[in-house]
Amino acid sequence: FDKDDAGMHILTGNPAPCRFGPVNWDPRTNEVTPVSDPLNLLNPLPVIEKEIAAALERVRNA
Repeated sequence: FDKDDAGMHILTGNPAPCRFGPVNWDPRTNEVTPVSDPLNLLNPLPVIEKEIAAALERVRNA
C-alpha cells in the first residue's frame, strides 16, 4: 500500500509534500523509525546494481 507516499507522488506527478516517507523497520521489535537522511541511498550503489542485474537476468530467463 503506497497511498500518499513518496513513490506514489513521483508516479502520479503530485507536487504536494508526501504524507509518508522512508522508514526503517526492526522486525524483532516491530519498531518503525524514520530514515535519518532520506536523500542518501538506503543501500550502497554496488548492491543496487547487483540486484538490478539479477532482476534483469530473471526476466530474460522467464
